[in-house]
Amino acid sequence: MSTKATTKKLVSVFTKKITVMLIPHEQGKSVHFRVSISILVLTAVLLGIMVFGGVFTALRYTEAQQAVTHEQEIFVESDTQLALILDEVEGLISSYDIFDASLQSTVDDLDITVPESLNPSGTGDLTSVSGLREVTRDEVAQLYNLRELRNSLTQALQPVSEIGRVLSQERSLLADLPTLWPVVGGKSSLSMEYGPNIHPYWDEWQLQPGITIPGSIGSPVISSANGTVVEAHFDPLGQKGNTVEIVHKYGFRTRYSHLGSLLVREGQEVYQGQQLGIIGRTGMSVGTYLEFQVMLGTEILDPMDFLKIRSDYPNWASN
Repeated sequence: MSTKATTKKLVSVFTKKITVMLIPHEQGKSVHFRVSISILVLTAVLLGIMVFGGVFTALRYTEAQQAVTHEQEIFVESDTQLALILDEVEGLISSYDIFDASLQSTVDDLDITVPESLNPSGTGDLTSVSGLREVTRDEVAQLYNLRELRNSLTQALQPVSEIGRVLSQERSLLADLPTLWPVVGGKSSLSMEYGPNIHPYWDEWQLQPGITIPGSIGSPVISSANGTVVEAHFDPLGQKGNTVEIVHKYGFRTRYSHLGSLLVREGQEVYQGQQLGIIGRTGMSVGTYLEFQVMLGTEILDPMDFLKIRSDYPNWASN
């Protein structure tokens, strides 16, 4: 059969018409109409396309909904992880601040000067972290590391605090002992040391019960330790001139003689470093100096054994 004949036959088939009759189950008038086969085929194709499109759209919508749900779950998990990291960072900063304050207090107690170049430049601001939007699995490990670091700082805080406590106790102990140089601006060389010396008046050997620290008239004389003033007057025998005697803890006493004037009274509580009077030339003195004595009970001790205890003694001695 030729192609022309085949085409003609197909055209004749599609141009044929058929009668479609709709008959109701109940009594009523039936409906019938004629329609060409080509129209029926076209309608069937259109319906097929519509059904296929609807099914395809429904499948794509379902996939899109699942993808959105998955992304929402990832976002919620990431947001939770971010909140945990921010909490850990804030906890780390808080631990660091406490550690730094305790360490700084210890450094101050040790009188250590930290170079400016070693001071951290960070401010602890979390604004640089707040821009995060997604947390990866690697950051979970980083979160663990942050926790470990914070725990390490917290554990390190105890020994540092203990050091600070010991130093504070040492400072308190030194304040109760006659360890502070009693003349502000006093010279390192003594005009007379503790022990056997030739008396400046009688030109005879004698046991010097203290040390004499030369100074200018008017130089402040300060208390070498915390204590209570038990004597503040002019020596009735005239030898010591204006004298102050202080009782300290543990049975120690200190005496400051040949003062130009007195600034404390008997019964007064004084603290280490408080001014008692000024350098002068009263009593049997041969110059402007302070005679400083340290006693424990009835025993007279060498004041230098106590004044050299403090680490900053060389600083006073260089004045």
